[in-house]
Amino acid sequence: MENLKFFVYKPLSVLNTQIIKSERNPTWANSRASIDQGAGHSIVLTMAHYAQNNPRINAFAYSDDPPNLPPRNEKSKAKGVVLVDNGADAAAWFVHTASNFLAHLGGYSWLQSETTKGHMFLCLSLDKANLNLVAIRYQEPYIYANNLPPAILNQYMELSNLVNGVDVRITPFLMHAKFTTKAAHAVANIQAFGKHSKSFADMYARVLRNKFAANIRIWAPSDTRSKSICKGQYQLRKIVSPMQLAGSQKYMKMLFTTIIVIMISLKNSMAQTATCKNDANGNIDW
Repeated sequence: MENLKFFVYKPLSVLNTQIIKSERNPTWANSRASIDQGAGHSIVLTMAHYAQNNPRINAFAYSDDPPNLPPRNEKSKAKGVVLVDNGADAAAWFVHTASNFLAHLGGYSWLQSETTKGHMFLCLSLDKANLNLVAIRYQEPYIYANNLPPAILNQYMELSNLVNGVDVRITPFLMHAKFTTKAAHAVANIQAFGKHSKSFADMYARVLRNKFAANIRIWAPSDTRSKSICKGQYQLRKIVSPMQLAGSQKYMKMLFTTIIVIMISLKNSMAQTATCKNDANGNIDW
């Protein structure tokens, strides 16, 4: 099994994307195919068993602007898909920023109106034991597709609470979960944070900077109340557009996403169908 990590970035007004992999010295490279093609792209291959029926795959998808539905007036802007393989110990968490993407069992398609925008796509391959640690319930997402059977929901209570709309009613209104990816020789330690609508932007300063023991940079549309926090050992800074990404400058008004950059020092750190795929259709255990 090929152990890679990837993060896909689509610049504005183009269909060609760029990908960064988990190499010793990771660098941005061009994807093998454009994002609107039906094959040969890591996103298309990763989502193949979500876009087309596969009895082994169960999934749920969430978005504030889902496909074939009007935009939802939701508190959360989260968009993504969780895939669960019922024939192997495998699951995948696919996170993205694109509106009207991707219809469950509707075949793969790319909405041309999204081409003018910049987007990002991230996929993590997980063991099923980590499903309860997917922290999106605190983000109150709108779930537009779900075929998780009772057998899975009864085993993973956090997923059950999510898909059944069980509200988070007691403090703290912040979920922090730590889990690892499937890579056998290059495990990535992942920390996921879900912020409830009852918590505020200052949670980045009070919680994240201490958890990561690092300086944090945030690049996102925000109101005038959001400020840089420059006190103490670890700082929270609001990035001023433009920002250097994938070899060129990006402007906030053109990039429809939120970026949090963690400035941190690294420390030692059966074919699966519910897993991330690279451009060559190899399993990606990020």
